[in-house]
Amino acid sequence: MRVLDIGTGTGTVARELAQRGGEVLGLDPAQGQIAAARWLAAEEGLSARFEKGLAERTGQPDASFDLVTAAQCWHWFDRGLAASAARS
Repeated sequence: MRVLDIGTGTGTVARELAQRGGEVLGLDPAQGQIAAARWLAAEEGLSARFEKGLAERTGQPDASFDLVTAAQCWHWFDRGLAASAARS
């Protein structure tokens, strides 16, 4: 399953989904969070990818993911734009 985790932070959800076999990309606007997520994934031997990006403008092609997740971060987003991006 191809998964996009928006507002990934340190990648808690993304790493769990990668551990379960998902092909995961985690996006977060904070470079420090991305660095931490990459480090934790490497420590756990996971192949999840983490990139700097926004929930509202992911930069990903339409229909690239089977699942879009957002844990404990939705309040930070422009909800309308983020929902539109997740649907595409």
